[in-house]
Amino acid sequence: MESWTLVVLALAAVLLVGGAHSERSRLAYFPGDGRLKASVRGLPRHLVPCYSDPRLFARETRIPMTMANLVDLVQRVERDPGFVADLRVLTTTLLHRFRVDGLERDPLVLASPGVTPYRLSGLQHARHNVLAGRLLSGSADMFPDGALNAQQQCALHWMLSSAVDPWERGDERWLCPHVPTPRSNMPIPRMPSGARRNAAGGEVFRPRLYPDPQRDVGPWAGVNVSPPPAFPDAVSPAWSACPVEEGVVEAGRAGGGVAAGTVLAGVAAGLQPQSVPLASLLSAPHLARLRADGGRDSDTVDNLWAATLAGDLAEVAAYQGPHLAGPGGQGGLLLGPGGVWNDSLVPRVRYLSRERPGSPDLSPVLHWDMTDAEIRAGFDGLALGSRVGRWLQDAGRLRLSQVLDMYFSAKGAAFDEDVKACRRGATSAAVFSPDILFKQTSRFARTLTDSSPDAPYMTEAALANFTTASVRVFLRYAGDLLSADECDPAPLLSVRVNAVVILDTTWTRPDAFSFLASFTNAEGIDVGLFGSRIAVMNGGVGGPIGGHWIVNFTDSPVQLTTEWARVDVEDDIWPTYLDLPWSLMAIIEHMQAKAQAESVRGVAGGTHGDVVIILATKSTVSDTDMRHAKALRLKLKELNPDTRLLYVVTDLGEARFQELVNLIEDWDDAVIVVDDLSPPMVAHAVTKHLRDSEYDPAAHPHAAAPRTNCVTKAALARTHPAAPGRLAPAECVLVQGASGGPQQERSAGASPGTWPVQHGAHVWAAPGVRRGQGRARTLVPGGELEDYVSPGQLRLYRINTAYLRPGQPASVKIVGEDYGDLRLCVWRGAAPGGPAAAMKAALRAEEDGGLDGHGEADPQVLCINMEGSGEGNVTIAEPCDGGCAPLYVSVYGTRSYLKCSEDDCRYPDEMRYLLRPSGVMCVGAEPAAASSSAPSRMRTAPGVRLFLQALLLQALLALTKR
Repeated sequence: MESWTLVVLALAAVLLVGGAHSERSRLAYFPGDGRLKASVRGLPRHLVPCYSDPRLFARETRIPMTMANLVDLVQRVERDPGFVADLRVLTTTLLHRFRVDGLERDPLVLASPGVTPYRLSGLQHARHNVLAGRLLSGSADMFPDGALNAQQQCALHWMLSSAVDPWERGDERWLCPHVPTPRSNMPIPRMPSGARRNAAGGEVFRPRLYPDPQRDVGPWAGVNVSPPPAFPDAVSPAWSACPVEEGVVEAGRAGGGVAAGTVLAGVAAGLQPQSVPLASLLSAPHLARLRADGGRDSDTVDNLWAATLAGDLAEVAAYQGPHLAGPGGQGGLLLGPGGVWNDSLVPRVRYLSRERPGSPDLSPVLHWDMTDAEIRAGFDGLALGSRVGRWLQDAGRLRLSQVLDMYFSAKGAAFDEDVKACRRGATSAAVFSPDILFKQTSRFARTLTDSSPDAPYMTEAALANFTTASVRVFLRYAGDLLSADECDPAPLLSVRVNAVVILDTTWTRPDAFSFLASFTNAEGIDVGLFGSRIAVMNGGVGGPIGGHWIVNFTDSPVQLTTEWARVDVEDDIWPTYLDLPWSLMAIIEHMQAKAQAESVRGVAGGTHGDVVIILATKSTVSDTDMRHAKALRLKLKELNPDTRLLYVVTDLGEARFQELVNLIEDWDDAVIVVDDLSPPMVAHAVTKHLRDSEYDPAAHPHAAAPRTNCVTKAALARTHPAAPGRLAPAECVLVQGASGGPQQERSAGASPGTWPVQHGAHVWAAPGVRRGQGRARTLVPGGELEDYVSPGQLRLYRINTAYLRPGQPASVKIVGEDYGDLRLCVWRGAAPGGPAAAMKAALRAEEDGGLDGHGEADPQVLCINMEGSGEGNVTIAEPCDGGCAPLYVSVYGTRSYLKCSEDDCRYPDEMRYLLRPSGVMCVGAEPAAASSSAPSRMRTAPGVRLFLQALLLQALLALTKR
């Protein structure tokens, strides 16, 4: 008997001591503290691994919670061959499969083998039950199990499921005092280098996952940084001063932090609108009591409002109203709070901020019924849900990934460019009504008083008072929140590159991934299914075949994160120095495989520029390595003249690497000198070099109405795109030998994981590359290049001087696919100041192709307009007049027919077209005759020389290393 008495006393002591500092608040807000004692349902079976497997649950290794990753995951499901579903079915399937709001950690249970301390006890679950069970029909069983792996499924669940972990974790005293309060009047401490303020909601982020003792100094020491958990979350029923909020996705400057599940619920409700009688949503006893009190049961609940703003605001009225509203329904109702990420570049953990400006550092956060992320998402879901049905009718076919990609971008919706997340206030104004919000909030709050144990029964008059107070507070709070939204202008030119990043020993694993996260996001090169592609190479581990590929070429930000996870466990693949010759050899072999794949497919060049970024901020290159590197650079240029090599160095290495740039007088390669070696700043320096550094979209005359029938070239004179696509003869391929040659033997003898980049068509026909699915195409002599462009957008290509010959006219033919109206322009890149100056001068030319009067040496621009399925041809009679200069080709979208519905369409308003160059010659040889059925492949003398010289160089390098 004594032992049981001691156990009971010990448990009572834990409960009293752990929650003593906030017992009054907890008992007032949750009478009887029912959430600790209630018996509730556990986890859905298919989500148990997400919480029981430490490798999946660990927050510090999760797939980052970004909109780009959410779009990527949705695209993977959409493209799964075993899943055929329209927009409505896909959206509802994802919601029913992965969205489970209100999952909450049990503070009195410690995770152990066979024990998962999570249950459906959060306040959000009552609302979720009503939505999923009665207002948003669908089935979780339709989801294709093979579409996503376990890590990706768990990531999608955490992105869509709203929940808060309110209990103490053990890091509050170190972390919570530094979580700023959004929109407070208190001065925010000076941000160190690399920190930034997000325009959406005034949230302050910190671009680092773990604390760095050498950098985290001063008032911002350790701000918003989670330490790696050495042990599971503490067992304590005390409330945290900065709880973790789940279900939020960071949309960057285009949208801020949003509750993605609410956005998808709004889309689903808009595709299956329902007005459900309130009486059908209430239990029989509750309905009888309501009628006895004279309450109304004849009203209807609109599923769009319930899924978005009214549903969240109803939680404020039902849960806070009886306890905080005060006499007559007036008083201290609280909306928010806002939140901050552990890392602005790799957002994985989101912490809720203190509720009131000036509240004590460690005061517990007790109210999160409608956080800032849920408010933003409520407006987004309402805006999309009220329009998506009409959009679907106009387009005929629409994908969920397209809706999210358009709305959370500077571009905006293809059907209405003003509908975008950064203008959510104006976007929602057309459908938002305070009167409707009051009615729908009151009605949905009534369902919560019936279904939630945390909402007491209240009369119709009391509920009306609490709803009135909630709406009044919401209108004021949301107005302040949305006033921080700010839109960036839509870019005229987008960066599309195949980027290879070569790392040297300077970079630690966390810093390298921070660089990649900053470099690949939407403000960088925009890696994605329809954007850029990236691969990462170890520049320091030599071997029989050259550099070591850490991450395979991918157009998936999710895949980049997954591949990077191997880096932490495979120490042998991390660089120990910079072996420049071996790295260049690896690039050459990759380019040979790429060229062969393009030749087989009859592709006349590429839509993406080829860029090699060598991060050599603290590396030195010996004289021997420099000599070999110079020879290899010449061979690389012979193989692919359009490959750009960017050497990122400090002042100390500038002169050394400038030797490589000066080897060939062209404008492609460059040395980028950086002073600040923080990953975001290095990424910014490289991105700035690749992007339109001089283009000012606000000054563009078509910025307000880009869907005009022409583009004024004077407006494009400020552009300086450094990585255009390329047009080249399709039949020119430098092969090392037939199948089964030395190339395959070296690959077969390599260690596992050494060469994830495979040779041949497999590399460039991988998922994500636009391959003209389902379209029969006859290969034409010389090849052709297929591409897409949106209205108001410009695509730029270059024909390298290596493919031009004196006295040989060069032509470019454009073939429309009846998707819209286009404009093709071609000009020579010859002018004082080099090709870049020539391009700017050409873009200043008048629409008729005449000179703009800025100088006699300015180039002539030849342009044609093409409508629908028409064709057009532009010929430069003498591309080598006064010396060969590159030809530039631009395609501008003037008007879309909104016919782009295939999987290769990023947006519904994109226009597909074909470019066919002619009069261009292979490097070092005349082009071989091509048949009409397949492009010919020639084994040029330079290709044989390159192979033999490469073998010889490998032997020399091996001897040198000895």
